[in-house]
Amino acid sequence: MLFLDEHYRALHRDLDRIASCAVATLRIATGEHPGDPGLSALVGDLAVRSDRFAELWAGHPVASHGYGTRRLRHPEVGDLELEQENVALADGSGHVLMMHSAAPDSPSHHALQLLRMRAADDNARH
Repeated sequence: MLFLDEHYRALHRDLDRIASCAVATLRIATGEHPGDPGLSALVGDLAVRSDRFAELWAGHPVASHGYGTRRLRHPEVGDLELEQENVALADGSGHVLMMHSAAPDSPSHHALQLLRMRAADDNARH
């Protein structure tokens, strides 16, 4: 989605940084699972369909990004700044839990509260 979906791309205020991090993390995954047909297909598809992905992939970045700041642009509540922390699950599945939070009493915190209230209202109506 980060390289091929324009709507998703528009949500990221710092798209270049996020794209670079995604490629560097994907490079680690391909190293940990050499010959994985799904990963090979993903890399091949992205390299063909996204010039930006191909450019970043050719740079051979390798890095793990376990935490950081996500700067998003939400269509309903505007700009958000969220802290992200990734935690590898201990079950050996290779899955990673990505958690996002806003600083207490920050504009992003209030925006998330507004979204939560809207979602609750929508659920109550259905």
